[in-house]
Parts: sequence; structure tokens; C-alpha cells
Amino acid sequence: MTSVWQQVLALDARYNTYRTPNNPQFRTLYIRRRSQLLRENAKQGYSPAARKQYLRLRNQLLAQRYGVSLDQS
Repeated sequence: MTSVWQQVLALDARYNTYRTPNNPQFRTLYIRRRSQLLRENAKQGYSPAARKQYLRLRNQLLAQRYGVSLDQS
């Protein structure tokens, strides 16, 4: 998996606590599925600019959804 897709997965993992605070089994399942989807996307060969744009957009959407901003380093 490329570096940007790993960053996307890390971002999802950080917000995962907010997604389902009372259901740890679902959090594990969600991260496994996201990992699988990101591995498949890594094979598609999207441009690095598109990947970075996706990472920024996903960060913004998750921050809006959960009312918490986790800075992406």
C-alpha cells in the first residue's frame, strides 16, 4: 500500500473511536474493511495529487461529521 493510502487508514483509525464508541467489534471490522478497500485502490494507480486531495477531503469530512479535528501530520 502506498504512503498516502496508509495515511488515510491511519486517519480512519484515529476517528474510529468516535464512530462507534460502544461497539469495539464493529470498529475492528470497519478498519479491516477500509484496509481491504484501500489495498484495492492502491492497485488502481491513482495519481499522487488525487490521493493527497482525497486525504485532505476525508480529513475535512470526518472532522465535520464527528465535530473533532485531528490534525494530519
